Amino acid sequence: WQMTGTQPVVIELAEDEDFLYGKQTYTTTGTSFTFNSLTPGTRYYVRLRQNCSDSEWNTRDFNTAVSIPYDHPFTTYLMPEDWTRYTGVTASDLFNEYDYLAQPVNVGWSINQRGSVYGMANTNMAGVNIAGTQKAWLVSPNIYLGVNQDESVRLCFKQALSNSASPSQSMFSDQDDEFIIAISTDNGETWSRSNALVWNCTGDGDYDLLAVPYMPQQVTVDLSRYVGQTIRIAFYAASYSAGSSNNLFLGDMKVETYDPNCGGVLNLTSTIVNNTVDVNWQTMGNPQVTVYLSEDAMFTQILDSAVSSTGSAQFGNLSYNSYYFIRVVQNCDENEWAMSSIRTLCGPETAPYINDFEDEVPSTDPACWTIMQYQNYPTIGVSGSHAHSGQKFLSWGTTDRYYEPHLSWASLPELDDISSLELAF
Repeated sequence: WQMTGTQPVVIELAEDEDFLYGKQTYTTTGTSFTFNSLTPGTRYYVRLRQNCSDSEWNTRDFNTAVSIPYDHPFTTYLMPEDWTRYTGVTASDLFNEYDYLAQPVNVGWSINQRGSVYGMANTNMAGVNIAGTQKAWLVSPNIYLGVNQDESVRLCFKQALSNSASPSQSMFSDQDDEFIIAISTDNGETWSRSNALVWNCTGDGDYDLLAVPYMPQQVTVDLSRYVGQTIRIAFYAASYSAGSSNNLFLGDMKVETYDPNCGGVLNLTSTIVNNTVDVNWQTMGNPQVTVYLSEDAMFTQILDSAVSSTGSAQFGNLSYNSYYFIRVVQNCDENEWAMSSIRTLCGPETAPYINDFEDEVPSTDPACWTIMQYQNYPTIGVSGSHAHSGQKFLSWGTTDRYYEPHLSWASLPELDDISSLELAF
């Protein structure tokens, strides 16, 4: 600061704007002051004035950098106060310094509380709808990577991408969608492509956005080159023209030291061949994993498992037209895992056959059903609103009186034995 006169300056520091909680008072005759031993990740308020009876307080506030391990910042349904959202600025403009992230907003990214549905350890996760011309930034607070120079530090999180019509389906193919992670070392003043990772659909990024599954997979970003520095991390999701609508979710987020020899499971794929699923993956470090097969995303009941160090496993004798979930866990750390899901092929169903349509995609034909129409009326498909039972149901739309006759048939999948069954709906 600057001052006139010779009176000393009184400085007060507190953790509330009324200067009632934890207030500390200092006096100096200089024009600067350093506060030591502050609590990481805390908002402080500081005010100062000259020690004169008529001098007014000059007040500011600031946030201290959080320290690592920085574990799961999304603890409630509200966006954390020290995280900042921006919209409108494209990544290319920001990287080329044509513009900057100036005015925070309260739109774009939000907190979604369905993390457990996606098999994540924490219920709350950050999410954003990528649609229209959305350009949404989510920027972390300052994070101090204060560890020894020989230690490895990473950002890791679970990432899922699905179309907005159904959380259990992959993203709609939209060539102009983009997701970026960027690092700033100067409090968010500048950002550069050299400190960023890009997911897009055009092949010129670091990763293929179309390959991001709707079941969460771990993403690991090595931050070891920033050890000893204070950084901010930006997550950017964008669509540059009107088109498809997709939802991106980030959960179980951490900035932490880690063992590069046990860095996680990556690039998990599951492929159906007849009634068998082939599972393939890669690992960072130790190759030994345990692969689990279940019928629910929470893995409350394990149907089968296998230990492998080869990057592949196989499960057979699966039921027709059924959902299965696969989780691959790195044995050196049970928290290092990736998950995928598959739906087996159509075939004769074993009684009893039950379908509540909850796993079906709205506005489409139910899987393995046969739909027949004449003159395309009335329309028929799975509906996701105004449900009479559960959340989804099969519905026939209205007819058009100028087209007759109106014929629409919905035929169930083949059943292997109906001699002692009844139909209920």
